Order: sequence, then C-alpha cells, then structure tokens
Amino acid sequence: MRVNCGKYAIMNKNFPVMFDDGKGNLMDYIEDAYFYFSKDIAENQLSTFDNPDGFQVVKVNVTYEF
Repeated sequence: MRVNCGKYAIMNKNFPVMFDDGKGNLMDYIEDAYFYFSKDIAENQLSTFDNPDGFQVVKVNVTYEF
C-alpha cells in the first residue's frame, strides 16, 4: 500500500541546494529538511529569515510505502 502526501520545505535559490532544518541550519540532504504541512506556514517561517529573498518554499511529494 502507498500513501502520498504533499509537504513543503524551505530551500535556498542557489547551488548547491540546501534545505532548512527548522532550527535555522542549512542541510544538504533533503532527509534532514524540516517539512511543513502547509505552504502558508512555510512562507510565514520564511518571512522570519534574515535574507528571505535568498530562499524559496518548494512542494515536496512524500510517499510512504507499507
């Protein structure tokens, strides 16, 4: 059985791609990224960054397989 859901992450706009871990640190593995349940919550968090223009909110499709 598979369950798919969309979540949101904050990542930088340049290379190499780095993801926010929800504690203000940048991680290079998506597995370490913090996933938000809605785009609005992610954008609200992004607005608190020192340089929000250097980042973007991206949708991540997560699949769980049982």
